[in-house]
Amino acid sequence: MKPQCFIFIGASGCGKGTQVEKLKEYLNQADPGRPILYIQTGAEFRKFIQGSSLTQNLSKEIAVKGGLQPEFVTVYLWIRVLIEQYTGNEHLIFDGTPRKLHEAGVLNSIIGFYGLPKPHVINMEVGLEEAT
Repeated sequence: MKPQCFIFIGASGCGKGTQVEKLKEYLNQADPGRPILYIQTGAEFRKFIQGSSLTQNLSKEIAVKGGLQPEFVTVYLWIRVLIEQYTGNEHLIFDGTPRKLHEAGVLNSIIGFYGLPKPHVINMEVGLEEAT
């Protein structure tokens, strides 16, 4: 199996992480030995706001108010992981991105840059009550 790209989008609490774990189990069985690079935007963000730089502090303020981060912060978080860890041999799983149009454009450019096949996009839609 060639490396695949999966994009999970949906509201916080909709079950993206649960479904990603099921997909990882499947990929490990279907394509044993091929690594999986799982880019979980929320986890990367939680690590990011632990820092003390101006950008990290401003992002913390936005998070406390429940707002969406500016595109450049979100893009930076997953681009950094790709640049530092992606070798081209892994299956890629993006969790929680893109949320905005510009992020989708950047993600599309990544797919083209790395010559990845058309990604599998999983849009998880659940009601607010269920997600809560």
